Amino acid sequence: MNQKEETNEQNQKVRAFLESLQGPDGSFTSKNTIKATSEYLLVHRFCPQINIGTVEKARNYLISSIPVFALHEVRKGFKSMEKIWQISVGVPDKTLELSQHFLDLCVSFKDNSVKSALLMVLFLQKVEDNSLDHILESVIDYQETLWKTVSLDTLYETTHNLMTFHLARTRGFNTDKIISQSCTWLFSAVFSHSDCIDLLAETAGVTFLCGYENPSKKVLSTVLDHQNEDGGFPVFTGGKSEFHPSLVSLWALTAHEM
Repeated sequence: MNQKEETNEQNQKVRAFLESLQGPDGSFTSKNTIKATSEYLLVHRFCPQINIGTVEKARNYLISSIPVFALHEVRKGFKSMEKIWQISVGVPDKTLELSQHFLDLCVSFKDNSVKSALLMVLFLQKVEDNSLDHILESVIDYQETLWKTVSLDTLYETTHNLMTFHLARTRGFNTDKIISQSCTWLFSAVFSHSDCIDLLAETAGVTFLCGYENPSKKVLSTVLDHQNEDGGFPVFTGGKSEFHPSLVSLWALTAHEM
């Protein structure tokens, strides 16, 4: 079997694994079904060519999961609205009535990782506001501080921030420099945690999204060495197959084949 055939077989196996995790109601089996289903829809938005599962069922599941008192939960602060944020990432068009409150939190909240998360939703909702420039600048400044320390937390936060920077770029903001610097730092640091297959796979998927094909292939190559017999991928080497590392591995595999 040549390399192309082997990669295609790995692609088909992880597709089958992920397909088996979507239930009749559209949700994906995981420790947190709302989070998993939202992640599926976000990755599908970034890379619709993954072509697994039933998107409309997943959307309907999230829509049905929006709390009746969602606005009240948002007003209580970010920790209380984590589930609502996850739903909003998956179906941003169905939570537009919350966007002003997301924006208010984004302006007032001191935690820049929270700002980045909220900014991601605001870009997905195509919100227009003069304060977005200032918020984005704060997140960029925060990203620059992350480069000082290599840890699982700073590496994961960088992949998450890159998704926000990518969405900002699609909205016309000039984030080319911070994207380039962040990807370069990721590639230089990610193998310090090479046992975390989930991190490597997410790094590959996100950096393919940002246009860094050659170094992303190197990261993906390591990920593919750890596919389990059932077709899925583990969070850490030697672990059981789980939803998120399998999803982001498929994202990277699909982007590689495009």
